[in-house]
Amino acid sequence: MDGPLYALAAGEDGPNGVYFYTSVPAYPAYDGSGANYWVDAIFNGAYSPGQTIAPAVNLTSPTSGATNIPVSAGINMFFTQQLDGTSVTANTVFLQSGANTIASTVTYNSADSSVTLIPSAPLTAGANYTVTVKGGTGVSKIKNSIGTALTADSVWNFTTANSIMANPSNGPGGPILLISSTSNPFSRYPVEILRAEGWNAFNALDISAVTTTEINKYDAVILGDIPLTAAQVTMLTNWVNAGGTLIAFSPDPQLAGLMGITSIGGTLSDKYLLVNTNSGPGVGIVNQTIQYHGSADLYTANTGTNILATLYSDTSTATVYPAVTSRSVGTLGGTAVAFTYDLAKSVVYTRQGNPLWAGQKRDGNIPPIRSDDLFYGNASFDPEPDWVNLNKVAIPQADEQQRLLTNIILTGNFNRKPLPRFWFLPRGK
Repeated sequence: MDGPLYALAAGEDGPNGVYFYTSVPAYPAYDGSGANYWVDAIFNGAYSPGQTIAPAVNLTSPTSGATNIPVSAGINMFFTQQLDGTSVTANTVFLQSGANTIASTVTYNSADSSVTLIPSAPLTAGANYTVTVKGGTGVSKIKNSIGTALTADSVWNFTTANSIMANPSNGPGGPILLISSTSNPFSRYPVEILRAEGWNAFNALDISAVTTTEINKYDAVILGDIPLTAAQVTMLTNWVNAGGTLIAFSPDPQLAGLMGITSIGGTLSDKYLLVNTNSGPGVGIVNQTIQYHGSADLYTANTGTNILATLYSDTSTATVYPAVTSRSVGTLGGTAVAFTYDLAKSVVYTRQGNPLWAGQKRDGNIPPIRSDDLFYGNASFDPEPDWVNLNKVAIPQADEQQRLLTNIILTGNFNRKPLPRFWFLPRGK
């Protein structure tokens, strides 16, 4: 080595200073230009009497002001320092509804400096709750491992989900809203589509329950094939201009301007569509025509509107009409997406068969009526094409349409936040 070694301890000189690395401590006498210097930094993790940095709440779950929290959820808080576990009690960490304290179990986990509060019974739906962590100069307060207390009380609140969310058809709550109407049962089916696609943070409401205050809680809205009033159209338009992502199935004609499409009248039923797989949400979708079931309204795309998929009159003949469009709206990242057909109905019909063939024995005279009769086209008394084109049967056509919806949700919400979702793993992993 070039030059001597030195040992470094806390302090500048004297008893705890910098020394020659020799058997007899000596202060270094060489300047830095004449030798290389090595030091061993010795860190003493113990607090000295002058160190009184107070602990603080670093992170909470639920977060302050959170809504739609499940009534059975636990409450967690993470601290900036190790705590004195004996200071974590029901008197220093507690939950209240108004002036009433909720009976709870409070535990401290030293591994991650966290405290968990579990209410003894499920909370009340649609209620506001306050969490308090005691600090300050009172007798009961949270302290760190050397006895320094939280400087002041830490207080935050959250609101539990309404009881309507307990119904599986309503979803568990989250940043995605599905809007349906009792006038069209298919408009509620997107709940099942989202579950099948791994989405686990959504809410579903009838259009009658959707107000400006309610819709402003959400980042993305899926609108079923339902009629709208002029006031509802205005509400949705304002929400998209404020940065929301609206995905509409067979949109009400009043939404055409927002969607950037112009109706030419007429429909095209039970045909094909081809997704643009070169960019955007179509990347990863099959690059062949796939069947849709139900009727598609015929539109042209206005300038500035992107065509995500095109209608085909058969397996290889393209039309000039879009099947799916996307348009950027406003300056805050709003997006308006139109499926010119009812995706929910198409998925149901593709999987369950032609409802007009229900009760018919189509595949021969041997009973009983079976599920394949809903798909069998070449009945002796009613020759029709097969409900699912056997040349396309290797393509999971309903799944591909669902995947396109998923990609659209992810793309539309990219500028706001990542959305929680269960992932599909390959090869049965």
